[in-house]
Amino acid sequence: MCPTTYQAGTTDAAYNHLEPFLRTVFGFMGITNVSFIYARSLQKNSEAREVGLASAREAIQDAIAHW
Repeated sequence: MCPTTYQAGTTDAAYNHLEPFLRTVFGFMGITNVSFIYARSLQKNSEAREVGLASAREAIQDAIAHW
């Protein structure tokens, strides 16, 4: 079974209400260059959670390097 992801381009993207809301709020304040990093599998077992967190940490480091 594949974990649910609400990222753009996925079948469940229409259920992602938080990202569009935050883009609207930040856009209202003039912040339009916004990226989102997802930490997946946090509700799963500890091994899957650690993999999800490691992936998110890597994405954060990559975002910092390219900022």
